[in-house]
Amino acid sequence: MAEHSAVNRRVVGSSPTGGALKTFLELDQATVLLFWYTTFMKALTNTWLKTAEADYDTASYLFEGARYPHAIYFLCQAIEKLLKAAQVEFTDLTPKKIHRLENLAHDSTLEFSDDQYDILTDLSKIYSKIRYPDIAQVSYNTKDKVNSLFESGKELRQWILGKLQNR
Repeated sequence: MAEHSAVNRRVVGSSPTGGALKTFLELDQATVLLFWYTTFMKALTNTWLKTAEADYDTASYLFEGARYPHAIYFLCQAIEKLLKAAQVEFTDLTPKKIHRLENLAHDSTLEFSDDQYDILTDLSKIYSKIRYPDIAQVSYNTKDKVNSLFESGKELRQWILGKLQNR
């Protein structure tokens, strides 16, 4: 660990039990993201990012618990909120109260590849359908049916977060 820079080892807080202080290297990803958001982002962007992160955590929890339709729904919620965060951060405009991911992607001004845009369009269609139990419980009820979709959504999430962090 001695190879890491002083910035990476900078002390950011102590444990609640009065134990040793934590360094950036010891923090979990959520804590590091929260530090990044509150330090470098606009306040409204930060609000969207916090709710997006909570929705993503919920999606992951539901996926691990085999609640696949709900996991996909919350993954779409997380992506929607990330796209709204990007729009606020990059355009200074308040996002419309819409849910079509491909439209939000356009409004964000991020440059998505054709493949990414296709994934957003597919997710958006599913995002609408998954609200209906007769569809959700038949079409999105097993890991085999949703795993690639969930993985694609996770990759999009990481890509959008990367664009926001590299601003």
